[in-house]
Amino acid sequence: MPNSILAYFAKKLAFRRSPPLEETAPAGAMASLVRSIAPYNPDDLIGKKGYAIYDRMQQDAQIQACLTIKKLAVLSRGWEVHPASDDPA
Repeated sequence: MPNSILAYFAKKLAFRRSPPLEETAPAGAMASLVRSIAPYNPDDLIGKKGYAIYDRMQQDAQIQACLTIKKLAVLSRGWEVHPASDDPA
């Protein structure tokens, strides 16, 4: 029984098709697919008013606190430098 299973998979692995060498999809079809992926988004943050909205949001106390935590997490150092000796070289 195990030999028949091994023989089955050996036959499956031995039969491999070569990859297609001709064109499989025209380039024009791909260009139309790329354009249709991102639908129209009327969100104000994406438009020209986005920076002004973010500026107004930063005046809110809760958002200021969250941004301060994020900023300090990035800027804080996780290490210290200690001198090897107390000599004033």
